[in-house]
Amino acid sequence: MRLGHNVSTILIKALGLGILIVGYALMVSAWVTRGIVSADRSGCLGPHITTAWGLSVLGMIAALLLISSVSSLIHTVMSAFLPHQSERLRWQIARTVAIVFLVGNALAGLIWTNPTLDLFVALHRPLRTEADLLILAMGFAGGVAWRTLWPKWAWLGLIISIIMTYMVLANTLSRHAWC
Repeated sequence: MRLGHNVSTILIKALGLGILIVGYALMVSAWVTRGIVSADRSGCLGPHITTAWGLSVLGMIAALLLISSVSSLIHTVMSAFLPHQSERLRWQIARTVAIVFLVGNALAGLIWTNPTLDLFVALHRPLRTEADLLILAMGFAGGVAWRTLWPKWAWLGLIISIIMTYMVLANTLSRHAWC
């Protein structure tokens, strides 16, 4: 019975990762990039922001699919940095860092509200690739942060992050953001 559960878990994770890879490939495809560059040249922020938001969400989902527990990682890292502190204090610090990271991660979307920066990044392929991978990595780290805060309810944290980021971005987008 346990073997069947393990196989189904592996298949679900593999399917999820396959979907994430296809999603990433679509978001960085030449077709989407041409649309983003065109929108950026017109001063429209929406497509660039939406793509960045999507990459961040993909990173979070990847973290939640791949990492089932962060307790050993947190223990190792915090023990290295705070060797003479109690385990309880280490976990409090780790949770605080996770909260600060999640808020910063949501606010980082504000960087894409500058049309000049958007166009500059979109026109320079190496920079665009680095920015896309950085956003994906930030999303992955956000998923790890939710695992740190809510080990069993991290999926709920993903929904909260999506709503948090949307609220930050929606408040900064003007009516002219979509052309």
